[in-house]
Amino acid sequence: MAVLTRLHDRIEYEGIYCTMTVQQLSDDVVVVRIEGTDIGEFGERPLRMMDRVIATTGDRPLSLFIDARAVRGASLTASSAWGVWLTMHSSSLRRVHMLARSTFVMVTANFVRRFAKLEDKMAILSRDEDFDLALGQALRSPATA
Repeated sequence: MAVLTRLHDRIEYEGIYCTMTVQQLSDDVVVVRIEGTDIGEFGERPLRMMDRVIATTGDRPLSLFIDARAVRGASLTASSAWGVWLTMHSSSLRRVHMLARSTFVMVTANFVRRFAKLEDKMAILSRDEDFDLALGQALRSPATA
């Protein structure tokens, strides 16, 4: 059973296989941190939370950072749900940066990027420092991240 914890500016989902945190760092910068194996055990809840975040940004496109450095794997169900969500909201996204360390997660992320037609907006990174640099730049200068 998944547990939802609301902590001020972030929402944390805890399940048997995975933990996912959605944190809005500024009006138009959000970080999603995922640990474990994402099998989709939270259903649509994280995506509906992202819908609410996008609804609050008005005309400002969102910079989305997905920290998947601690992800061991993702099911087809979970990857497909994120791919559909990214496709539906591509016009509301300025940039997507995803940090992935495992080869499997990188292959999955590349598939999602192609499926969502985000080749020009989505960077898949393998180095922590590149992800952290991009996040820092987005927070300092949101209009260009």
